[in-house]
Amino acid sequence: MIGGAGSIAKLCGVWSDGALRKIAGWLKFPVETTIGRLFKEVTEKQTNQFESLNHRLRGQIWRMANRAGVSKVGLNRVQWVDIDSTVDSVCGTQEGAAKGYNPKKKGALSYHPQLAFLAGSKEILQAWFRTGSAYTSNGIVEFVKQLLAHLPNRMRIIVRADSGYFVGALLDLLDAYGHGYLIKVKLKNLVALLTRQQWTAITGQPGWEQCIFDYRCGEWKVTRRFVAVRQLQPKKESRNSTYWKRPNMTLSAMSRLKP
Repeated sequence: MIGGAGSIAKLCGVWSDGALRKIAGWLKFPVETTIGRLFKEVTEKQTNQFESLNHRLRGQIWRMANRAGVSKVGLNRVQWVDIDSTVDSVCGTQEGAAKGYNPKKKGALSYHPQLAFLAGSKEILQAWFRTGSAYTSNGIVEFVKQLLAHLPNRMRIIVRADSGYFVGALLDLLDAYGHGYLIKVKLKNLVALLTRQQWTAITGQPGWEQCIFDYRCGEWKVTRRFVAVRQLQPKKESRNSTYWKRPNMTLSAMSRLKP
């Protein structure tokens, strides 16, 4: 991959270089079909073993980086983890590909992988391969359960995600294990809810206001803390006058256990 191989075919092309083969001690490199056959023989159990191995290697790298003074990411008791999904369009009829949300190529077949990033080191902690028709938060609870099983027990994470992951079951899971979250909120009654809140000006930010309140959504068993911000924006009504339109507002749910 460092040499520019993004597929099995390119992998074979990179290793056709005689110098690389000599460094690695290989007399020759298998053809593309041989490598593809080996991948097809890998079982689900072996895939899980490779994933566990990846997490163990990451732990070793963290410890080596800490001892070398290069990075202290492994020593931080609290880590921010970004969870997001991406769309990968495909050509032709590929196994598992389906039509779904695809802003760049609407109607095209695609995959919809789900990813978790460690904000401190910019590394991918975990990835799930999903069909293109999968909704953003599909499988998110099991995804996070698996992620937590591989992370150090002493580590507390704060999940950061967009409104597609505003799911009560996910928040319940993170609360149960003492983890935090900062998730953008999407509610039908958002305007009415925010209208009756007490807004205060944000120091040093002219035109910005904020409010903090506790709220329990319909199916939730507990209340959670919400933080909202809004900004007044001028809009020209005519050449000679201006007025302030209704402010744009964003809302984020935060863990009520620990700030």
